[in-house]
Amino acid sequence: MPTQDTGVEVANLFDASNENLLTGKERSMLASLLSSSDRVDIAIPENISANELWNTLTVCGRVLMPIRQAGTQLKIIIGRLINLIQKRPEIYESRGFATFDDFMSLPNGLQYLTGISRSELFKSKATATALGPAINMDDVRRVGITKIGLIAGVSEPGSATQKALIEAAKSETLTELKERIARSDMQYTPGDLEFDVLQFQLTKNQKSYVQSFLNNPQVQTYCDSTSSGVILERLVQECEQEWQIRAMVIDGRAE
Repeated sequence: MPTQDTGVEVANLFDASNENLLTGKERSMLASLLSSSDRVDIAIPENISANELWNTLTVCGRVLMPIRQAGTQLKIIIGRLINLIQKRPEIYESRGFATFDDFMSLPNGLQYLTGISRSELFKSKATATALGPAINMDDVRRVGITKIGLIAGVSEPGSATQKALIEAAKSETLTELKERIARSDMQYTPGDLEFDVLQFQLTKNQKSYVQSFLNNPQVQTYCDSTSSGVILERLVQECEQEWQIRAMVIDGRAE
């Protein structure tokens, strides 16, 4: 299915009255395939005709592509929703969750609602934050979740760098995009190009203190970044050597 400039064809996948994506016969074929859950050779028998084999493959491809594209868009949309819900605790509190972390972590929380793991939910949240609220969803759909996550981890929301990387990612493979970033003046090593989430167990007061520190405009200006990963890395770099020196002094006194 050709790539278009809008996500309309993705939404059309879920419109039963739309005949542009699948004909009635193709819909029946797909329903039969997905309901034959016992064994794959029952859904696709060995003696299937060449014409039916090709038509079945074509239908599967036409459906799978928009599903994958929709999944990419929905992860960013869910990330955006999570960010907004975090600012409005009455939404999860009214549904029986005492804290935002409970909402994200408990078995009957957001993981149950979306079928997405806790770490993936936090990745979606972080990616949506890093891309910014003005991100073009058609760009997200065309680039894919892995490459868009990589771009989010190395650029500021709405920046010229982010826009240029997104445009390049539309035609480049993930490997080529990583090479582009590594060759750029951003000076990223391969290990810097993987977007991930690190979780800490904190008390409520500790969490508030850390969040206040990360959101402090003066701290962000000093680190020249709003990224929590960049700020924490700078924090560790600046205190590590001093703490080690102090530990050596204390050890020396103990002797």
